[in-house]
Amino acid sequence: MRAWIAVWICLAGITLVVSDARAGGDLIELAQTQTTPPPVPIPLPNQQSFTNYNNCVMGCDTRAGLCQGGCTVPVSAATPPAGTRPDVGGLSQCILNCTSQSLTCKQSCTVR
Repeated sequence: MRAWIAVWICLAGITLVVSDARAGGDLIELAQTQTTPPPVPIPLPNQQSFTNYNNCVMGCDTRAGLCQGGCTVPVSAATPPAGTRPDVGGLSQCILNCTSQSLTCKQSCTVR
């Protein structure tokens, strides 16, 4: 029982010290308290270089779309069996080539 009274007295004393320090404006920091530095701002590219980069990437996408449009094989009812594409492997390879060209084109676009 006496141990509990001693614990309560210690807790009450700590509470009084902490509340008194806060009321007096003193800042109590524990050893575990960490402050994080503010993030370093990343400089943004100027508007003209961003516009040039955006136009370059959009041009690559347009060329890729036109390339992939040329890969399609028309499906006719006369193709056996009806409604199937005659060369699925060739179509896939054509689309992969267009995608590869698009990625190579985009790698050449830079922000200065």
